[in-house]
Amino acid sequence: GFQTYALSFDEGNSHNILEIEASSNISYLDNSMLLLQYVYDKSSNTVHYRLASRNKEDLGELRLLAENDDNILNIELRFS
Repeated sequence: GFQTYALSFDEGNSHNILEIEASSNISYLDNSMLLLQYVYDKSSNTVHYRLASRNKEDLGELRLLAENDDNILNIELRFS
């Protein structure tokens, strides 16, 4: 569903991207200054987050938090 946006975003910027899928809202992601996109999928009752930063460490810290969160279903981290 978001492929066109992802391609145009990836081509024009050198941001690192963290994408997280969760079974419920995650407050530290909802309130993150790095949050680029939030999607709630009612049919599957999942929440998708896309965060971006030029600083790898910012996203690395969020990834570590997410890996220890039982509500996290999937994590994808792409460095540019």
